[in-house]
Amino acid sequence: MCPVSYNTDQVLTFSLHMLQRWFSLAVRGLLALSVIGAAVGVAAALPGAMAEPPSRPAPLVARAESAAVMAVARAGKRLVAVGDYGVVLLSDDSGQHFRQARAVPVSVMLTDVQFIDALHGHATGHDGVILST
Repeated sequence: MCPVSYNTDQVLTFSLHMLQRWFSLAVRGLLALSVIGAAVGVAAALPGAMAEPPSRPAPLVARAESAAVMAVARAGKRLVAVGDYGVVLLSDDSGQHFRQARAVPVSVMLTDVQFIDALHGHATGHDGVILST
């Protein structure tokens, strides 16, 4: 057999390098686990964090024109506006007059609305609400 000789400095450098890699991986793993644990803990601690969106229908307002509006989109020739308490307003005269949609299933704030054509659109809102038509 051929005798193998090792340089003590090379062995020590290799050992330190391996120890640093192991330590780095261990720290990354612990950090990832703590972030995941914190996220799960926060989600579990928030009241209603995983609950279903409220199922109360939007209230009818006396003066639809005065409702707080967050977003407006064009659906064909119609304007569709969404806002607080699930209010959806419709205008068929370029915004001169608005009327409230009667059948909105939620009462949370609706924050955005988009239409791809006159009949197909989505409104999104608080508590993860997504409404489609």
